[in-house]
Amino acid sequence: GGEKISKSKGALAEPRDVANTLTEASGCDFEVAIDALRYFLLREMPFGLDGSFSEEAVIGRFNNDLANDLGNLLNRSHSLTSRLFEGKVPDGRGYESPIRQSTAATLEEYAAQLGDFQFMQSLQTIWRLLSEANKWFNDSAPWKAAPEEAAGILYSTLEVVRVVSVALSPFMPVACAKLLEQLGGGALRGGEAALWSRDTAWGGLEPGTALGEATPLFPRIDAKTAKAVLSRGREESKREKAPMSEQSTPETPAAAQPSGAAPETGLISIDDFKKVQLRTATVLSAEPVPGANKLLKLTVDLGDEDRSLVAGIAETYAPGDLVGKTVVIVANLQPATIRGVVSQGMILAADLGGKAVFLTPEREVPPGAKVR
Repeated sequence: GGEKISKSKGALAEPRDVANTLTEASGCDFEVAIDALRYFLLREMPFGLDGSFSEEAVIGRFNNDLANDLGNLLNRSHSLTSRLFEGKVPDGRGYESPIRQSTAATLEEYAAQLGDFQFMQSLQTIWRLLSEANKWFNDSAPWKAAPEEAAGILYSTLEVVRVVSVALSPFMPVACAKLLEQLGGGALRGGEAALWSRDTAWGGLEPGTALGEATPLFPRIDAKTAKAVLSRGREESKREKAPMSEQSTPETPAAAQPSGAAPETGLISIDDFKKVQLRTATVLSAEPVPGANKLLKLTVDLGDEDRSLVAGIAETYAPGDLVGKTVVIVANLQPATIRGVVSQGMILAADLGGKAVFLTPEREVPPGAKVR
């Protein structure tokens, strides 16, 4: 919630409590909630560095990534297969789909990132594939295609879910095992545990395999329910740790402070703060600044224009990791020339032991959105 972890202040997050919150709010299994929390931590926080945590952010990832992207792809393809092919995997192994090539390329990139302990980036890579698969499924519209075409589309979609479930097993072992069960256990080869080297090859689903029972693993949490559950969980801790700064004493009540008193050193007025324009931006490209070890030149989309920025982040981020990332910038900063490159703004970042880590929104926002 923006505070440093502190036992004395109560700024702690107990994993079991967070999982219970997810279970209560969504109705998912407790073990699946634990997997969802593990996914959040590895997706949101750079491995080896500090990160920001809030239960609202966990719920956001649960809804957007797990319920919408992964769960929805399985639910739609499973439901349509049940309706069109009596709940059995259609024979579509010979169907040439663009998603098949994308899956192979994604797995190669994913494996390399895992080998470098780039867990956040590896999960981003898998979710790019899921986003592409969802779009391809929608555009292909198997519900109105000819039977042979529908068989190929559904087989390819179910196969993407299967491969992704195997790939994600190290992150979400319980949830992925349940996903594979809904595919009829076709990836488990007689009940064996999924194996990366064997079970990510395309074509693992056997045509004619009866799909398992369709059960939503990640039921979407609506905003009203989330708010109610979180409010109940925080009410007691809020009463226990009212900060001293919010309490008035008989000797120096807040209302008794002289109106003309000089402000405390380092404080600024609200009028000064209002002068700073903070906006979100999407990174379009990134490249090293010649002759500088710590500097990268970024081109960002600010919604209504593209800008170039220079940031001292080369020790934390590789240029290829930044494209597509949403950042927050000071948009009305006077331009400056750094190592011959014009910088038209400043990116907000946290200083973690001399390394800069971007401050990013907890959910997707369009470029140019005002930060307030």
